[in-house]
Amino acid sequence: MLKNPFIATALLFFTISLSSCGPSSKEKSVGSVNDRPILMKDFKKEIALISRRDPTFRGNPKALEDQLGRIIDRRLMIQEAVERGMTQDENFIETIKVFWEQTLIRQLIDAKTKEWSGRLAVSDAEAMAYYGRMNYRLTFKLAKAPSLERAGEAARFMAAGTGNGRYEVIGPVLFEDMPSAGPLEGAQPPEGAEPLQGIVNIVFDLSPGEIRYFKDEDGYSVVQVIKKEKTARPPYEKVAGRIKKAVFERKKDEALQEWLRGMRRAARIKIDLGALNRIDDEK
Repeated sequence: MLKNPFIATALLFFTISLSSCGPSSKEKSVGSVNDRPILMKDFKKEIALISRRDPTFRGNPKALEDQLGRIIDRRLMIQEAVERGMTQDENFIETIKVFWEQTLIRQLIDAKTKEWSGRLAVSDAEAMAYYGRMNYRLTFKLAKAPSLERAGEAARFMAAGTGNGRYEVIGPVLFEDMPSAGPLEGAQPPEGAEPLQGIVNIVFDLSPGEIRYFKDEDGYSVVQVIKKEKTARPPYEKVAGRIKKAVFERKKDEALQEWLRGMRRAARIKIDLGALNRIDDEK
């Protein structure tokens, strides 16, 4: 008996989908394999998916017959795998679970993106601000500190150019190559800062030698710009579309991270550090 409820549920749905005795009286089919129908609606969905992936696909009778032949081959192999009991294999079920989780997460992000459509809209001013930061290549020091006192200590080492082991040097890096979090993941922009990719924006606006502290989930991030070099960039008109798309994706990522932080604060989360340490000791 399967003890994992997810595995049992996944297997149930998989088995039902394969062992359907036939379509209802209202459902049409384009064929069957060992008395198991290939429903017209499923066939049309597959053809529509192929057409989206390959704009050159033409749904003429020969192409449709070929595609139906491929579906029949797949059904035959799946039926044979089921007969052999391969659906009971833990690796197979784990693959289904991973795919199921990834699909759910993608659909959730799509739903949240629609909810946030107003805040994710990209203005011309935001696109131009992004373009202005494309003119620089940055190298900076980054330190993580558990407290404000330790953050101040890290900043003093940075300013003095000592204590190399207390921070890492990042760069040179272009603004468009920096993800919305990356090495600054968890750091939060100060009150009143622009929400769009706040941390990276602020860092790229700093002058060489400037140091800033940012609160994060584990304490503080401390940043000092070492170099800010001018770099060539294409005319705005040639990259405007790409910029607006990049700004949209960064705003979406920032909104998602903000939402997840709120979800974490509201959730009851427990972490067994002892168990984690035991796993590390077993390596």
